[in-house]
Amino acid sequence: MILIRDLKGSGIVAFATLLFVLLISADASGDFVCKLRSDGVIQVVHRSNSDALVAPTRPAGRADATSARGTPSYSEILSLATSIAGQHGLDPALIKAVIKIESDFDPYAISSKGARGLMQLLPSTARLYDLKNYYDPAGNIDAGVRHLKKLLTKYDFKLDLALAAYNAGSRAVDSYSGVPPYKETVRFVAKVKRAYRRFGGRLRGTGATFSGRSGLSRNIRADGIIVIRSFGSRN
Repeated sequence: MILIRDLKGSGIVAFATLLFVLLISADASGDFVCKLRSDGVIQVVHRSNSDALVAPTRPAGRADATSARGTPSYSEILSLATSIAGQHGLDPALIKAVIKIESDFDPYAISSKGARGLMQLLPSTARLYDLKNYYDPAGNIDAGVRHLKKLLTKYDFKLDLALAAYNAGSRAVDSYSGVPPYKETVRFVAKVKRAYRRFGGRLRGTGATFSGRSGLSRNIRADGIIVIRSFGSRN
């Protein structure tokens, strides 16, 4: 544990972020928790030793995220995407990009092929991840993230191939030994990559997403706890 005193205001967050960059560069797991105590001390601990500091949290389901307001807001969906992507070790910018292109942040979107929800999951894909309510934002994002991570792993983290498989299926990608020459799929890959950059993502080489730790995701909770994770690790 590291204790830091006498920081005020936004300097706390800035310093904590810098500290995490240094810590994560020296630690393969890159998963730390930071809490600002009432006495002005910042506590920094590794997640494996943080049970006493903060209990594990789950992303809010639709009922929690929306309260009584109905459809979740754009910012609420972004927050869910950030949280769930971090839990599965993917870049939040990539998940936001997929949601943008797939559904334009509409939890009730349905395609002509029957894909549904924020990440446009087909029934066959939803069943793989035990998703029963396509229109639950947290559940849909979680299943979509798990599916995309599976595809990234299958294709050695080559983004073009993983996105093509997400759109057209693995059989098509394997059959063509690359992105299949379907106009819809080619456009989908290009659109997601452009959106990925707009959301702050960085591509390393042609069609490659991750080559080790590629960034940080940071969440500041209402109880004063700052959770910062590295994302993009292939380990």
